[in-house]
Amino acid sequence: MASLLQSERITVATLPPTALAATPDAGLPALRMVIAAGEACHPDIARRWSAARRFFNGYGPTEAAVCSALAEYARGGRVLLRTPDGP
Repeated sequence: MASLLQSERITVATLPPTALAATPDAGLPALRMVIAAGEACHPDIARRWSAARRFFNGYGPTEAAVCSALAEYARGGRVLLRTPDGP
């Protein structure tokens, strides 16, 4: 995954936390934003991937390919979810 992100100069990626956990986060200068979605995101994954870029935790029902809630991870904070219109 890291070689694809690097070679294609991906700037925004939405990936499940399991994929993020197995992918090195260093050496990806083009990657500016990561959205973790599809399963619960462990805070360690959020901390690691937010060190050099914006990191969002997304949530949506498994029955549809939509994101119904999204929250940006603030370094040192918790991995939260909120609706797009507020807390």
